Parts: sequence; C-alpha cells; structure tokens
Amino acid sequence: MKKPSYTNSDFYGFFTKYSLLDNYGFMSGLISRVKKKFLPEFIEPKSFEKYVLSNKLKKSDSLNLNDIVDLDSIDRVKLKEHIYQSIVLLSSKVTAIGLDKNIKYKLESLLIDVNIFSDLASKCSGIETQSTSELLKIISDIKTIFKQFRLHKNRFGTSIQLSYKTKLVSKYLERLRLLVKLNDNNNDTKVWKQLIHEYVNEYDNHRSIIKYCRYHFDLVLLQAVEHTAAKGEKYIAENKQEYLKFLKKSMLGGFIISLFAFAKLFFDTYKYPDLSSAFIFSLNYAVCFILVKKLGGIIATKQPAMTASTIAKYIDDDNDLKVDNIGGVIHIVKNTLRSQFISFVGNMSVA
Repeated sequence: MKKPSYTNSDFYGFFTKYSLLDNYGFMSGLISRVKKKFLPEFIEPKSFEKYVLSNKLKKSDSLNLNDIVDLDSIDRVKLKEHIYQSIVLLSSKVTAIGLDKNIKYKLESLLIDVNIFSDLASKCSGIETQSTSELLKIISDIKTIFKQFRLHKNRFGTSIQLSYKTKLVSKYLERLRLLVKLNDNNNDTKVWKQLIHEYVNEYDNHRSIIKYCRYHFDLVLLQAVEHTAAKGEKYIAENKQEYLKFLKKSMLGGFIISLFAFAKLFFDTYKYPDLSSAFIFSLNYAVCFILVKKLGGIIATKQPAMTASTIAKYIDDDNDLKVDNIGGVIHIVKNTLRSQFISFVGNMSVA
C-alpha cells in the first residue's frame, strides 16, 4: 500500500472535532443532525480527517502505527503547532466550565480551590516549558474535582444542565490527556490508535439521530435515578431499631389504607355515573397516599419504586461507571428485602 504524504495535512480538526459532546441545546442539536442527513458536512480534502474516513480505519486497534499513519512524511512542525492549538482550545473549554458561575459557587461551597482551572489554562498555553507529568497530574486532579462534585450533588441539587456539563468536561479532559501525551511523544502508537478509533466512532455517532436522542434520554434517566436514590435510602432499614420502626410505620400505613378502602365501598353505594365514580375513586386513592406520606406511614408496594434506584447507585458507588461494589450491593439488597418484608407484614396485619 502506498503511503500518503501528510506534508500539508491539517490535524487540528481531527484532534478537536469529534469525541467532544455538542455544546448546544437538545433541539438545535437535533435539527443539526437532520440537516446533515440531507446536506453532509464538508471535510477539507487535505485534512487528516479525510484520510481517516476515506481509508475506513475502524479496526485501528489491530493495526501497526505505520499502517495508520506514516510519521516520517508528516510535517512535524505543523503537527506540533496543531497539537498545541488543540490543547489550548480544550484547556480553555475546561476552564470556562469550571469557572462557570453555577459550577464555581458550588465547587467553592465544597471548599475546592477553583484556581486550578486557571493554572491548567496557564500551563497549557506554555506547555513547551512545562513538565508533562505535572500537566497530567493537574488533569487528573480536575477529574477528581468533578467526581467529588457529582458525589456531593445532594448538598446543592443537580439538573440536566449540570449532568450534561460534567459529562462534557470529562470528555474534554480525556482528550486533553491524550494530546498532552502526544505532544510529549509524537510517535506514541497507543495514543494515535485511540484518537483514530474515537474519531471514526464519533463520526458515525455524531450524525445519528437515534443515538443523539438516546444520549439525552439517558441524562433524564440519570436525573431520575439520582433523585430517587437519595429518597430511597429512607425506605431501607439498617438495624433492629429501624426495622421495628418500619413495622410501626407500615402498620400506620395499613390502617389508613383500610379507612380509605371502606370509604371507597361507601362511595360505591351511591351508584354515581361512570365518569363521576372514576373521579371520586381516583381522588380517594390520591388523598389516601398523600395522607400516608404526610403522617409518616409506609406502603410496601410503593417501596420498590424508590429503593431500585438506591440499589443502582450502590452498584457504581464511586461514579466510575464500573460494577465495583459487589459487597455493598449484596448488603443493600439484603436490607431492602427485609425492609419490604416487614412493611408488607405491617400493612397486611392491620388491613
């Protein structure tokens, strides 16, 4: 296979274009993808992006570096320049998110020094005089900061926008880490392979309407899980004292349900029209559960809706997207089953 010449190739778009989440709202992103179905985006013919896509290097993990790119034919000065520009861009984006008003104040409430973002931007702009290991440490520290930010979200609340931005900054930081390593060693085979593999995958994902909608739907689910996980912990007994307290609360819940069950039978004797009966029965049902909640009662059949998210939270206890807490999951499942069993007994014994 004849090796192509990269003397005049542009690497900047390749380094920064994909593997980075879109920085705009849902509807504008959706419209953008619909447009691309009819009007494909233009890619500079002499760019490295064009070469990667035209050669369909999807199985880059199985290729040698020389099969992917001929480093001897690259204009190293231009490559170095594009790596530098990409690093400056990404560090600026990370700094902008870290110093965003809504995030900055929350980080400061956790006693986190936000000056680390300014340090990142400063060191990246002068990367030629900086130690690679020191830069990688700052990137790692910022990753840890945003992990703490996620873990302490119960103190200041969260939102779809915050979830989006924290996932966005994690993408920026990972790409920045790769570019810092590539800046230190242009011949790093592992980095080249990962960059190419990510680019090709994201090129396909970037134009997919289904994957775009799925990603944003996942953010909504994440919000639901985070909210109900915190609430669900209140429905899991950890010791004997809490276990007995659950029994009393569930007995109260069973008593209230019994009263409203009698009320339903009473309303039924009036033989109202179907629409009126449906409204009265629905109102009776709703008032019953509101009253149970306000008086501190427990209904066994409603517990799984809350505790399921709590169990999901324990599966990935440190937010690293891995199933790494099997012992904790087993413990929480055991306590959840016991709690729901005693709630069921309490409800049924009184009813």
